[in-house]
Amino acid sequence: MKTCILFLKLAYEKGLDDQILDVTIQDHQNLDCIKHWQIKRFMDKEEYLKARELLEESLKTCQEYGPRKRYKLLYKELLINQKDIETLKVFLRELIKSYRDIETYRELKNLYSKEEFREVRFEMFSEFSYDDFLLKLYVEEQNWKSLLKNLSMRSDLNFLNMYEKQIPQEFEADIVQVYKEILEKMHSSQQIEMCIKNG
Repeated sequence: MKTCILFLKLAYEKGLDDQILDVTIQDHQNLDCIKHWQIKRFMDKEEYLKARELLEESLKTCQEYGPRKRYKLLYKELLINQKDIETLKVFLRELIKSYRDIETYRELKNLYSKEEFREVRFEMFSEFSYDDFLLKLYVEEQNWKSLLKNLSMRSDLNFLNMYEKQIPQEFEADIVQVYKEILEKMHSSQQIEMCIKNG
């Protein structure tokens, strides 16, 4: 497998006849690693339509996490090269849902004006309302009040410990208050459990 990929890479770099490359690809066309290489080859040659067709076909059939993620990243690269901004916006949101990646969120944000992104941000906060990724979004947007409120609602000291250092010093009193709220909830919960056990 690796030998085949290495041969294709070296052959392509050395300018070997396309017909020889095509025969090698044909013999291994169902392998994801070969498809990845072939898509990159199409993109290097600016044959974007061929690359897009193979990518879309591969995304329909590939379910394995690693290769599927590589296909998606190649598709993102293709959309950027084609300057298909509207499709890219939709696709980046799909990537964020799939992989919870802050860098992808930043890429999406850069495609909008501040005013335009305000609505998109609101929609995404709603989409991730019960997801741990929302906390990362709050940090990214420096929405400290919402972060603290969410941490209080979670009643989990581990999350508070995790995010405390990222919150500015000016919110120290708020952090202390969230600690108190969580500890009070934990104490109340323990009392309820004891009552239930004791009948």
